[in-house]
Amino acid sequence: MKVLRYNLILFFFIPFQGFSQYALISSNTFSNLLVEVAISNKQKKDGLMFVKHLETNGLLLHYKAPKIVNIWMKDTLIPLDII
Repeated sequence: MKVLRYNLILFFFIPFQGFSQYALISSNTFSNLLVEVAISNKQKKDGLMFVKHLETNGLLLHYKAPKIVNIWMKDTLIPLDII
């Protein structure tokens, strides 16, 4: 399990059986969020396309190093907030 700390936000990577990985995001300013983690380029590219409802609180796009990325909400059926 990896623990990453960013400005009082903790990311706990929790291995689950299957292909998906999840992270628990915790902070003293908001309640815990369970998010799915997109690691592969295909997962990042597909994002939330054609998703009708979320099983978790969102999707975390994981990059090895900080970088500027472009986000395109193509074929996204649910409202999105990007943070």
